[in-house]
Amino acid sequence: MPTPAERKALLFFAVVLVLGASTRAYRVLHSRAPSDSKARSALEAQIKAADSARRSGLKKPKRERKQRTPPKPSGPVDLDVAAEKEIEALRHVGPTLARRIVSDRDSFGPFG
Repeated sequence: MPTPAERKALLFFAVVLVLGASTRAYRVLHSRAPSDSKARSALEAQIKAADSARRSGLKKPKRERKQRTPPKPSGPVDLDVAAEKEIEALRHVGPTLARRIVSDRDSFGPFG
């Protein structure tokens, strides 16, 4: 059970809530809305502009992707003697990894 002080606080908040809601409702029901007609005309103008832009067919130019895929290797690739481009042609191996493989091989010798 709430204490008498808590009841007073709850009653106060309830009264404030009811007064605020009734004030908002009164303003909505009794306000003249000249801004609504302005807003509607502005919205209609914006819709017309958007529709005319769609009809004109203005589109962003599509960027063409560069085809950087090197040819697939015909058989197994020996990493001890393969060039960087041959290693890069392997699936899931990009230019950075191929470069690292070649530099590691050059620094520390063949893998096998």
